[in-house]
Amino acid sequence: MEKIKKKSQLFKRIGNIILALVIVLCIPFSIPRIFGYEVYAIKSESMNPSYPKNSVTYVEEANVIDVKANDVITFKLGTDTSDVMTHRVVKVDNEKKAFITKGDANSGVDKEPVVFSRFVGKPVFMVPFIGVFKPLFSTTGGYVFVGFLIVVVAALWIYSDILLKAYKKEKKESISNDKQSTEENNLDKNYSSDSKNKPSKKKNNFSLGVVVPLILGLILAGYAGSQLFMIYRDYSKSNQLYADLADNYTKEKKKKSKQNKWYDDIQIDFEALKKQNSDVVGWIYFENDDISYPILYSGDNKKYLRTALDKSDAIAGSIFLEAKNKTDFQDSHTLIYGHNMRNLSMFGKLKFYKRDPNYYADHKYFQIITEKKKYRYEIFAYEDVSENSFIYQVPFDVNDDFSNFLDKILKKSYFKSNIKPTKEDKVITLSTCSVEKQRFAVHAKRVDEK
Repeated sequence: MEKIKKKSQLFKRIGNIILALVIVLCIPFSIPRIFGYEVYAIKSESMNPSYPKNSVTYVEEANVIDVKANDVITFKLGTDTSDVMTHRVVKVDNEKKAFITKGDANSGVDKEPVVFSRFVGKPVFMVPFIGVFKPLFSTTGGYVFVGFLIVVVAALWIYSDILLKAYKKEKKESISNDKQSTEENNLDKNYSSDSKNKPSKKKNNFSLGVVVPLILGLILAGYAGSQLFMIYRDYSKSNQLYADLADNYTKEKKKKSKQNKWYDDIQIDFEALKKQNSDVVGWIYFENDDISYPILYSGDNKKYLRTALDKSDAIAGSIFLEAKNKTDFQDSHTLIYGHNMRNLSMFGKLKFYKRDPNYYADHKYFQIITEKKKYRYEIFAYEDVSENSFIYQVPFDVNDDFSNFLDKILKKSYFKSNIKPTKEDKVITLSTCSVEKQRFAVHAKRVDEK
């Protein structure tokens, strides 16, 4: 009987410890947000020792004009990403509207100036070591894991209660008839005394030792659940929006054959689209129907990262054109950005090029459709690149620099194509998120137009 009682106490304590740890870890990633701070984890050693790796910074919004040399700032790493970096300002270039930055532990300044539009804010304080736990409270996988821990805690409590009832039952059966009444009346009291004098369950079925952890656990579970629900809702909202766009503004050939010309596959109602959003400049259409979305251009690479075509907030954002490119797609090199969504929407299916060697054979062509023209492109290379890779250079003139640029792409490509682009070609790069601090790029050259 005593073993059963000890097991009951052990499982209850383990559950309480797990819940307490989750609550303690949650506080530094949630409470500061209530007061307007953004929470970021330091993932590199470039700012040692002021901001060591795996520390957490709390960033406050600030005005660009208030930033001075020697200030530490947080800024976005690129125009097509929400990832950030925290470095020190070496110089403020007001003429070019950019900061020259440097990591305290780095020997030289950062290669690329930080334009004012990428400025996020200033870090106001830092907590070391806890950055490794941030994904628990900021990613889908983290929310699922926290939810799983809450379920484990609940299971431990339930099992502890089952053991407690079994202990009481055996205890009652062992009490002699003449003392049975007395023993039963004192049973809860004796058990509570063994559990460090906690209040008798019989007198108080919902003691503070149970109610408080339970309430906190439910709050935490509710928070994790709400985050998952919001993610699911945003995915569903974006999917429905773009499905409606395809239904309302495109006309596709229902029956396709070898006799069909590529430029007859799809027709776009740009007049109606532009009434909804004047930033629409084209439509990207993969001939296998896997990717079919409007292309937007605002001149600001941040605008459509998390904004849909109807200007609503959306986790999927929009497919959009690089701010430095021309909207007629006549640059030698054009960049188009889109998110790598988990549900394979937007540019989520591009990852299949590197995962499946056979994918390319059936997915080598896509079209860029504008109000005036239709262009067909054939993919000739794809690879993972860094956030500040050379492939993000635009525009190019028709010269040897562009030839060298194309040669570098071919050398880094994951597969060898028979297609050899030249400096006279029009090349498009589709860029999406990949693994941490990486992007996945798909390159194609124009092979036909109508």
